[in-house]
Order: sequence, then C-alpha cells, then structure tokens
Amino acid sequence: MSSDYRGWTYDDRGLGIKLARLQAEGQMLHAKAARLTRLSATALPEVRAGLEEKIAVLDAHRTAVGVKRGGASLFVKPPFRILSRVAGGCAFRRRA
Repeated sequence: MSSDYRGWTYDDRGLGIKLARLQAEGQMLHAKAARLTRLSATALPEVRAGLEEKIAVLDAHRTAVGVKRGGASLFVKPPFRILSRVAGGCAFRRRA
C-alpha cells in the first residue's frame, strides 16, 4: 500500500455562490418592501390596501429565501473529522 500523503479538502465554491446570491436576493426583497411601506404611509386607502398585499407577498418571499439560506449554510462547514478521511462524493476534491 502506498500513499502520496495528500489530504482531502472540501470544495464549497458552489455553496458560497448560492449563499451570496440568496443573501443579495433577501436584501433586495427587504429594500423593496421597505420602499413600499414608506409609500403606503402616504397613499390613498384603496391604493394602500394593494401596497400592503404586495408587502405581504414580498415578506413571504423573503422568509422563503431565509429558509433556503439556512438550509444551504448547514453544508458550508461540515465537521473536520468527516473531511479528514472521507474521499469521493461531489463536494470533495483532491488537494493539488
């Protein structure tokens, strides 16, 4: 049995990109909802009702994005003991 003594590293580039995209999307939804909230403060009552519906939809989407971010962030830093000996799988690559 021989070994080149190279270890395994966790390749999380795709997850990092996904987390950054979800964070940007959540920030955009938050900014849009805040802008609509400011607009609804001075809007006519019939327009305010429509704006409040849009704000509720944006808040629901922002909550869904937060749930996705929470699920994805669980996989960014797995325990070290898994990384030290496990080889194979799509998230692991050989250290060069």
